[in-house]
Amino acid sequence: MTEKDSKDLMIKLANRILISNKFPLKQDFEERIRENFNTTIDLVDFESNSVNITNEINNWVSDQTNGRIHRLFDDSFGSETTVVLTNAVYFHGKWKYAFDPKNTAKGDFYSIGDSNVGLMIPSKVDFMQIKGKFRLEFVPDLSAILLELPFSGDNDISMTIVSENLSFISSFIQ
Repeated sequence: MTEKDSKDLMIKLANRILISNKFPLKQDFEERIRENFNTTIDLVDFESNSVNITNEINNWVSDQTNGRIHRLFDDSFGSETTVVLTNAVYFHGKWKYAFDPKNTAKGDFYSIGDSNVGLMIPSKVDFMQIKGKFRLEFVPDLSAILLELPFSGDNDISMTIVSENLSFISSFIQ
């Protein structure tokens, strides 16, 4: 597990590899996994212990994400399962420029309903709003706009929003 923790920011990255015990592994392979991915390999019996393995992985993911993801897998693994690679990321940060909850308003968020017909389905969600000076850049090679929203603390961590919709920029410029 890799972890960065400060007063305003916490990032946890964790990897887990489970391989069927039907496949013997070379020690060199296990050492490379440990060195390169900061994890170990668990040899497990998917055939006779799949329910317990599923519960164990779900508990592990919940622990790694500080309880934000409770169930990654609903169904247990079948006897034909050979490898399960799991990666968990937990991020908690405070914005450098905090959003005022009074400026939150409901708006339409469009998601793809039926991808075969390109149907966009609106749903009402909360949209945060803020006025300020932020890094905004047009990237011609991508025909996209990038908007950077920094997190607080003495780090270089920020969220970057990428939009192909060039009319999107008009909502950011006054």
